[in-house]
Amino acid sequence: MNLTILPLRAIVSGSLILLLVIAIESFFFQYRLKFIPKVSVQYATVMNLISTCIGWILFFYVVSIVPNIWEKEVVAYILFGKIDTIFPIFILFIFLSFLFL
Repeated sequence: MNLTILPLRAIVSGSLILLLVIAIESFFFQYRLKFIPKVSVQYATVMNLISTCIGWILFFYVVSIVPNIWEKEVVAYILFGKIDTIFPIFILFIFLSFLFL
C-alpha cells in the first residue's frame, strides 16, 4: 500500500473533536438521563463512532459520483484546507454534507 499523502491534521482534529463531543454527551447522558458514568460514556462513544463512520462512508460515496473537478476540489479542501476556485455548488455541497452528517 502506497501512502503518499496522510492527512494528519484532519485525523488529529477529527479525533480531538470526537473526544470532546463524547465527553459532553456523556455528561448529559449521566445527569439528564440518570445513567451511570460508565454506561453514559459507552453510549456516547458508540453513537459518535457510528455516526462518524456513516459520515465518512457517505462522503466517499458522494465524492465518487461527483464530476472529476469537484472531486479534486473536495479532496484538496479536506486534505489541505485549500480551495483553488470557489464554485457555488461546491460551497453548497460542503454545507449540505456538514448539515446532514
